[in-house]
Amino acid sequence: MEHPVLSFLLNYFSDMHLQCTLTDGVGIDLSSLDLGLRNSILNRTDATSSDVLSMLEENTIYQITDYYECGYSFFQFPNEHQILFIGPYLTKEFSDSDIYDLMNRIQIPSELFPQLHDYFYALPCISEKFSFSSMLRHLYASIFSTELPTLHPIDLKKFESTEEFLEKNKFHVPDDP
Repeated sequence: MEHPVLSFLLNYFSDMHLQCTLTDGVGIDLSSLDLGLRNSILNRTDATSSDVLSMLEENTIYQITDYYECGYSFFQFPNEHQILFIGPYLTKEFSDSDIYDLMNRIQIPSELFPQLHDYFYALPCISEKFSFSSMLRHLYASIFSTELPTLHPIDLKKFESTEEFLEKNKFHVPDDP
């Protein structure tokens, strides 16, 4: 779909160093969107790969926060089999102590700190989440000539306990982290 507002959106996010992925949603999971984080620190990728399109509601922008405190926003194009994923991004700047807190909370080996440090310091930070969400809603309405879409926040930590997460995710330290 060629649309000037969509082109503006993609160029704007590119300037912010925000990854945008346009896909049909089949086989998509967070490990295919997270710039390699899960593949590099886990013995496996997410097992949650599925046909995302079958789960989405029309005129809705989803905003996910994962166990690594990374944010992703996405929406389906109305009447099309296309989804635009935006992210990963942070909603606050991560300090070294934030990284250590995260590592302690989900039991990531301390040897992975340099890798996580580089990862989190490279991610763009969207500190004005309300402004970002508002902009996305208005751009969506402009692109697709619809009413303002609903925002649907999803915190993945609410869908499984830390224990369940740790049971499914075994961290490993590569030979050359």
